[in-house]
Amino acid sequence: MFNAIFGFVAYVFAHYALFSADGQACWNTPSQKNRGNFMAFEIGCFYIVYIVCICFMGAFPKVAYELASGSFKNREAKRQADAEQ
Repeated sequence: MFNAIFGFVAYVFAHYALFSADGQACWNTPSQKNRGNFMAFEIGCFYIVYIVCICFMGAFPKVAYELASGSFKNREAKRQADAEQ
């Protein structure tokens, strides 16, 4: 859960850093062009993966539920086995 919150905050910060006035000015300098392009690429990839995941969960809700539920059950079984040892 903490990773998801941290990831969301990191992407909000990345959007701000890239699309603010200072970010645009920095991106347009010749020495920082590659860094700005990489940040734009990274933000674009985030949205592509995010949209694909949302479409998958919307199109196949039972599969998404089973994947999440199965992962949770496996983790709980491992925790119980570790606790018994």
